Amino acid sequence: MRGSKARLAAIVAEENGDGMRLTYIYDLNGKLRDYQYFLLPHEQINSISDIYTGALNMEREIVDLFGLEINGAPPELLLVEKSKHAPLRKNL
Repeated sequence: MRGSKARLAAIVAEENGDGMRLTYIYDLNGKLRDYQYFLLPHEQINSISDIYTGALNMEREIVDLFGLEINGAPPELLLVEKSKHAPLRKNL
């Protein structure tokens, strides 16, 4: 994607067996491209918000709703302290 004009359109999280699949969807010069990453339980990733500032709220939603640990994306965007942990996870 270097040298091209790319815009982050969405980050989708879904359970995949024992782990999670994250799909990053980019608009690259008018065409959608996706990149998938598979995470094992308790595996951490780094935030991409230093590259795409709009990614931070998407990442924080994933942290709250799925319980993933994303370095640089603090919890409690959607949920408060007393909320159920990772309410969209089935295998927790």
